[in-house]
Amino acid sequence: MAAAKPRPSDFSPIPVNEFLTRTGIDLARIPGCEHVELIVSPRDIARVEDIALMRNEYRNQLLESVGLAENRGQQLYRDRAIHQLLIDPRDLVLGQRYVYRPNYVSIVEELRDLFEGFGVRGGFTQFFACRIVGQDHEGHRVLAHFLPPILERHGARLILMDGVHRNYLARQAGVSIECLVVDNVVAAFPCSTRRWETIAVTDVKPPNIEDRYFDLDRGLFRDVKYIGIDG
Repeated sequence: MAAAKPRPSDFSPIPVNEFLTRTGIDLARIPGCEHVELIVSPRDIARVEDIALMRNEYRNQLLESVGLAENRGQQLYRDRAIHQLLIDPRDLVLGQRYVYRPNYVSIVEELRDLFEGFGVRGGFTQFFACRIVGQDHEGHRVLAHFLPPILERHGARLILMDGVHRNYLARQAGVSIECLVVDNVVAAFPCSTRRWETIAVTDVKPPNIEDRYFDLDRGLFRDVKYIGIDG
C-alpha cells in the first residue's frame, strides 16, 4: 500500500448510494469496490490500497452523467462519442482566466507519490482513466476517479473543459498529453475562450467565480464534481 501526502480538497464526499442515484453506477457490483463508502477527491485519499483502469463503459457512463450546475438533468455528454487522444496543448482554447501556481506545483510534487508502488509510469501526461480505492483521513473506505483532462469539440475548436493545470505544465514542457475528447457537444460552452497567451499565472484564486472565467454564464457551467470527478 502507498501513503499519499495529505492535502485536503474542497470536494464534498459523495455517499455511495447518492453516487448510484447521480450516475446509475452500482459500485457494489464492481470487483474491488464492494465496500466503498464514499467517493472523494484523489487529494483526500490518505492511503491508496488499489488502482484499477476504468473500462470504457464505466468511464463513458460517468461522463454521460455530467450535467449543468443549474440543470443537472441536462446531461450534455449523453450519446456523444468519447475518445482518448494524444493532444498538443498549444492547439487548445480555454475559458479560464488564470492558472493557479499552487495547483500546478501540487501536480509536480504530489501526483507521483499518490501512485507510488503501483507500477504507474509516464508521468501526468500519459495517464489513462482509473479508479483509486483506499482510505481517507477518517478511516473510511473511499474511491476516487482520476481522469485525463476533458476536452469538448465544438465545430473546429477543441475547448479545454477540465484539466487546465496539467495541460499548462505539458505546454510549458513542450510535450503532448493524453486527453478525453467529447465530440459534437451541443450545449454552448459556459464562457468565451482564449488562447494560452492571454492566460495569467497567479498564486491566489479570485473569490468571485465570475472573475475566474471570461464572460461566464453560470447556467451553462459543467458540474463535474457532482458526479465524482475532481481532477
